[in-house]
Amino acid sequence: MRKILFVIPHAGKDKPVENMQERHIVTPPYGVLSLASYLRDKSTTLIDVSILDLNLYPREKDIMDAAVREKIIEYRPDIMGISVMFNWTCNALKTYSEIARGVDAGIIIICGGVVATNYYGNIVKDNMYIDGVCFAEGEIPLLKLVNAADPYEVMENDPSWFTRKALAKGKKPVASFVENLDELPFIDFTMIDINAYEARLRKRTLNNTDTANSGLTLPIHTSRGCPFNCVFCCTAANHGKKMRYMSPGRVKHEVENMINKYGIKRLAIDDDQFLLDRERAKEILRQIAGFNIAVEVASGLSVAFIDNEVARLLKKAGLEIAYLAIESGSERVLREIIAKPLQVEQIETAVKALRDNGLLIHVNVIIGFPGETEEDRALSLKLMEEMGFEWNYIYIATPMMGSRLYDMCVEKNYIDRSQVFDEAHLYNCVIRAPGIDPDYINKKAYMMNLEVNFVKNYRMRIGDFETAAGYFKNVVDKYPHQAFAHYYLARAYEGMGADGAKIQEHYKKFRELINSSGQWKEYARSFALI
Repeated sequence: MRKILFVIPHAGKDKPVENMQERHIVTPPYGVLSLASYLRDKSTTLIDVSILDLNLYPREKDIMDAAVREKIIEYRPDIMGISVMFNWTCNALKTYSEIARGVDAGIIIICGGVVATNYYGNIVKDNMYIDGVCFAEGEIPLLKLVNAADPYEVMENDPSWFTRKALAKGKKPVASFVENLDELPFIDFTMIDINAYEARLRKRTLNNTDTANSGLTLPIHTSRGCPFNCVFCCTAANHGKKMRYMSPGRVKHEVENMINKYGIKRLAIDDDQFLLDRERAKEILRQIAGFNIAVEVASGLSVAFIDNEVARLLKKAGLEIAYLAIESGSERVLREIIAKPLQVEQIETAVKALRDNGLLIHVNVIIGFPGETEEDRALSLKLMEEMGFEWNYIYIATPMMGSRLYDMCVEKNYIDRSQVFDEAHLYNCVIRAPGIDPDYINKKAYMMNLEVNFVKNYRMRIGDFETAAGYFKNVVDKYPHQAFAHYYLARAYEGMGADGAKIQEHYKKFRELINSSGQWKEYARSFALI
């Protein structure tokens, strides 16, 4: 029997306390599960597969390193695959491969993922413990590797594998895509503890529980690829620009399997471009509507494809929160910098359709792009305030490997490449370009967060104090030291006519926090709270 161990490094990244807009949400590792399910279903060799997901462990290096070592000693894998999805997981790749080689010199150590696909040459050059890098999607290359009498021969000769010898020969790897996604087996979630994971978007009540359909959430990816060329995105680098789809019938059958086998109450559709084929998406939503489960699309919906019919079907299918990937309120940034096929007027149309159908709306905005101006950031802030969204995520442009942004920053010397591995993430600016100062961008992003989510909170402005209180309490529960959350929770309770002791509890906590923190005091003065 050939034993395969998949190791998933922790995806979270330490952030400055004041920039904690959301905690690290742990969701099932769909990509690795897809690979493992494919191998189990199609391998002609007797295999056993195990998954070690370090996102379920405390984010402490010693604990995670020990978990990897103990798992290797206990399981004794023949092949160990390490997922490298984010810039900062390159450090974990080196650590875990070294641990594996120290435990058993005979283990075949491989890696794959977005960063591995775009950094393959450097990985084999800098990491002496790695035997091979899987380029782009892994199902087909991994199956060849697992079935082979000599896996090393596959890595040297297959076009989708890259090794040190390939580096010396100047080889350029080529992706091996699964063209018909209906041929993929159902995801086998028995390989993980499904109850240890969470949903990414939840509608909260004041008791911090779901309003309806609470229970197990499992993900599905019904398509792969992206034809667009957004500057910050690396999806196409891993999955290609050509769109590939599951048929609506296949999606229906897989969701039925999730309900019958695992008892899911919430489906997470994690496609990058779920609505791109609008007729297909509408048929899927019609099929899902009959299951009486909740739905989330946390990767973001493209507003260009949302009309009243789509909004109605989203609601009927069980969507509570529409998460919109708008990125900017500046037409210039959307067109000239991001290259996103979106116009601001389309945002207005989509928002009206979603509101008319009773959906809450979350959005993301990204600031800190080279070429961006203060006027552009002001337009994004203006859009969020005028449109009125339930929650706004203010992210910072991050040069992920495989994105045009990364290539641009390297070419123009806008980044220190060592920072990309250790410090670049959605809450910390590492780009230093004309008009872009990292310290200023970090502070600006958080000030925008405070303004639109607290000081000018949409639900507070329209007098819906109960919904606003639910959001503020959610923040307080996650981040007890977030001063503005305490202040505005007290304000929301006042609007609701809540118990005076409860109101004063949060005003008191607010005063304690601003008196003990110069940073919070500065923020409070900026918005005339003191």
